[in-house]
Amino acid sequence: MKVSDPATWPTAGASNAPTLDAVLRALGRAALGAVPAERSAVYLIDAARGMFVRSVEEALPQTLPQTVPQALPHAVPQAPRADVPAWAGIVGRVGASGRPEHHPLLDPDDALGAMGPALAVPLRVGSELLGVLALTGAASSAFSDQDMAACEELADRAAPQIRHLVLTERISRMERRLAREQGARHEAERLLESRSRELFEANQELQALATGLESRVEARTAEIIQLKNFYETVLDRLPTQLAVLSPTGEFQYANPAEVPDPERRRWIIGRTNVEFAEVGGIPMEVALVRAARIAHVVRERHGVEFEETLPSEVGPPRVLHRLLAPIFDETGTVVSLVRAGIDITDARAVEEQLRQSQKMEAVGLLAGGIAHDFNNLLTIITGIGELLQADLHESDPDGPMLDELIAAAKRGGDLTRKLLAFSRRSVVEARDFDPNEAIRQTASLLQRLLTERVTLLLDLGQQVGLVHMDPSGFDQLLLNLAANAHDAMPAGGAFAIRTATIELTDAEGAVRALPAGRYASIEISDTGAGMTPEVIARAFEPFFTTKAVGQGTGLGLASVYGIITQFGGQITIESVVGEGTTFRILLPSVEGSGSPPSATRDGSAAPSDAVAAPVEERGDHGLILVAEDEAGVRKLVCRLLENLGYQVLEAEHGIHALTVADAYAGHIDLLLTDVRMPHMNGLELAETLQRRRPGMRVLYMSGYIDDDDVRDRVHSETVPPLDKPFTTAALTSRVRAALRSPAPQPDQQALEVYR
Repeated sequence: MKVSDPATWPTAGASNAPTLDAVLRALGRAALGAVPAERSAVYLIDAARGMFVRSVEEALPQTLPQTVPQALPHAVPQAPRADVPAWAGIVGRVGASGRPEHHPLLDPDDALGAMGPALAVPLRVGSELLGVLALTGAASSAFSDQDMAACEELADRAAPQIRHLVLTERISRMERRLAREQGARHEAERLLESRSRELFEANQELQALATGLESRVEARTAEIIQLKNFYETVLDRLPTQLAVLSPTGEFQYANPAEVPDPERRRWIIGRTNVEFAEVGGIPMEVALVRAARIAHVVRERHGVEFEETLPSEVGPPRVLHRLLAPIFDETGTVVSLVRAGIDITDARAVEEQLRQSQKMEAVGLLAGGIAHDFNNLLTIITGIGELLQADLHESDPDGPMLDELIAAAKRGGDLTRKLLAFSRRSVVEARDFDPNEAIRQTASLLQRLLTERVTLLLDLGQQVGLVHMDPSGFDQLLLNLAANAHDAMPAGGAFAIRTATIELTDAEGAVRALPAGRYASIEISDTGAGMTPEVIARAFEPFFTTKAVGQGTGLGLASVYGIITQFGGQITIESVVGEGTTFRILLPSVEGSGSPPSATRDGSAAPSDAVAAPVEERGDHGLILVAEDEAGVRKLVCRLLENLGYQVLEAEHGIHALTVADAYAGHIDLLLTDVRMPHMNGLELAETLQRRRPGMRVLYMSGYIDDDDVRDRVHSETVPPLDKPFTTAALTSRVRAALRSPAPQPDQQALEVYR
C-alpha cells in the first residue's frame, strides 16, 4: 500500500513553521488516507505521569454517528479516551512494549475506547519512544499486516520531525517560564519599592498628626502586615530560588526553593554563606565565590548573571542560572541584594541530546557523502590490480605486492561499510550471517577504538552457526560496547569476546522469557570499573548515564538493547564494582545453519564467482552499453568487458548514453549503468532506453545509495545490483546473470507514445 510522503507535510524551519499539533494532524490524516480506518488519534508519552495523552484526533467525514441500534453494539468506534496508562489497552501495550498491534475487534473496556477493529504503532526515533499512532475502523472491516506496515512506515518517517518539535516546544516553554518569573520578580521589586515609599510617607504623616490618629495607625499597620504576608506567601511559593542578602552577605530572607528544610531556613537568617558552608549546607568553595561576588556587586552597583553548580543529594550535580542584583534606598545606597536562581540542568540535558542527534546526523552525512566516491576509487584500484595480477607469472616477485594491494582495497571497502554502520547511515537489511566472521571483520576497528592500552581478546567457538539480523546493527552494538569498555578502563585492561552455542529447554526458556531452541551466545566482558546494582537496573534506559554532564548522552546501551531485542534476542549484565562488567547476549540461531551458497555476509559474490573461465570456453558475446560518470571506473569496466569478449559502447553520463544509443543502429543487449550520475541518474536512463529498445536488459552498479525509494527500485530488479568496490569475478558473474535473465516485457502503450 502506498503511503503519503511526509516530505509533502509542513516542515520545521520553513517560513511558516508548523506547530506540533499541525504535524500530528497531518500524520493522522495521512494514516486515514493510507489504511481503511474511520478515526485516527496520536498519543504522546507523558513520562512524568506514566501516561499516553491524546494530542490530536482525526475522523473521516462519513464516520457513523455515535448513537446506533442496540443490535449493533460493536459496529461504531467510539472517540478515543484522552489519557491511557502504560500497558492499558492496545495503546498502552504498544507504547510500553514498542511493538505494533492490530485486532479485528477490541474489548469495549479497552482504554482506547473503541469497540471495533483497531491498530496501533509506536512513534519512535531509534529506541526513543515518542508516542503511539492509533486507528479504529468499522466492524465490517479489519486491519491487515500490510495496513500495520504502512502505518509503521508513516510513523517512522514522521517521528524525527515530531521529536524535533517536541524538544523545540519544551525549550520554548522553559524560556517563557523564565521570562514570566523574571517579570514577576521585577514586578515584585517595583511593588515592594512602591509600598515602602508609601509606608515612609505614612509614617511622616503620623508623626505630624500623632494626636487622634491611633485608629488610622492601626489600620495602616494591619494593611502593611497583610501586604507583608502576601509577598512572603508569593515568594515562598515561587519555584525560582530566591534569597535577600545584606550588603555584607547575611541572609535576610530565603524561600523554600532556596533552602528546602524549614528549620535550616529559619536558622540561616542573619548568617552568611560561609557560616552556611561550615554546617554542610553548601561546599566551602561555593561560599567563598558567593562572598566575593556579593562584594563585587556592592562595589560596582550593578547586577550580574552567572551559572552555579551545586551538589545534589540524589543524582548528578545541579546547574543553576542565577541573578544577583542590588537594591538601593532613596539616597542611592545599597541596602540589600536579591539573588534568584532557576535550575537549568534538565534544559542542558535536552540541549545535549539535540546536539548529539545533530552530531550523529552530520557524521552520517559525511560518511554517506564520501562512500560513493571512495568506493569508485577502490573499484579502480581493485580492477587494475587484478588486471596486472592476471599478466604476472606465478613466480613473479611482484605477485605478493599485488595481492596486498587487492587485499588492502577490499579492507577499504569493509572500512566504508563500518563507517556507515557507525554513523547509522547503512541500509537496515536483516539477513543470515556468521557472528564469528562478523567479529573477526570488526576486530581491527574495535582495537583502534579501544586504543593500545586495552588488550582485545577473541575466543570464538566452533560451529556457532548463523543468526538473522542486520549486520550493520551487529557491528554497531560491538562498537558501542567497546566504547563503553574503553571509558571504564582509563588505566588499561582487557576487552574479551567469547562465542558459543547453547540449547534452551522449555524450562530454561521460561526462566529467560525466551522460546526454547538453539541460540548463539556472545559474551563481552571488560576489566573496568564495574557497575553498582542501581546502575545495572537502569543501564538500558534511554538518556541514563553516569558520566559527567556533556560527556555522554545515555543512548549507547539503549541502542544496543534495541538492536538485540528487535531481532528476538536478549542481553543481560553481570558486574562487580572494581572488577569489571560482562554482557551476555543470546541471538536465535537460524535453523539448519551453514554458510549461504549464493552470497557472503556483505552481499558480495559467492566463491563460485571467484574464478572466471577463459574467454574461449565461456563464449561471452553481446553488446553492452556502459554508462558511468567516473572516468577511471568506466574505462576499467569497458576494458574488463572487452577482455571477456563483449562489444562495448561507452557513455560518460545519462544524457551521453542516450546520444550514443540513438547513434547505434544495432541491438543493445545490456545497459550497465551507475545509479548516481549527473544530468540523469541510472534509473531514469534505464526507463528511457527500455521504452526505446524493448527487451534490453539492465544491470545497475553503485558505490552508495542514500535514497530509500531508489534503493528499493534498484534491489527489485531480477539481478541484484553490482556494489562497488567489486572484483573482476563479481563483474563477470553479474553480467552473465543479467544477460541470462528474462528479457523485460515492453509496455505497448509506452511504445505507441514513443513512436
